[in-house]
Amino acid sequence: MIKKFVKFSFIAIAIFFFSCASQKSKEISFREAQNYFVKNTFKTEQIVSKKIISQNELNHFFGSATVMGRNRKPTEINFETEFVVVVICPETFFSTQFTSIKLVEEESKVNIQYKITTKEKQTYSIVPFSLMIVDKEHIEKHFVLKQY
Repeated sequence: MIKKFVKFSFIAIAIFFFSCASQKSKEISFREAQNYFVKNTFKTEQIVSKKIISQNELNHFFGSATVMGRNRKPTEINFETEFVVVVICPETFFSTQFTSIKLVEEESKVNIQYKITTKEKQTYSIVPFSLMIVDKEHIEKHFVLKQY
């Protein structure tokens, strides 16, 4: 009886490990673009993601903001070798930011895994977003939002 139990347990553990190993997932590296803002012509009622593949398309949704300091110019994006994945939240009066964001490839899709932190109310509205610059080798993949 004990031998059967041990044998069954071993088989169950082996199946579990092999099934986990077959789900190949890997994190995709990206650069986060700085000094951009969402144009006020873009409106959304829910968190959305979008793949942007050209400078004209980027200019349609985003403006660039040159600021004082060391990294004062907007991050340059070479659309010949890169594209942009963006996650945009609805307009809010609360201090809101992405505290963690990852791109995780699983089979034929890429999960955009993110966490958002909301803090105190402000006297002005913002449109929280994350602009990720990704290597063009991933452009054909389907990107899916996944909050964690």
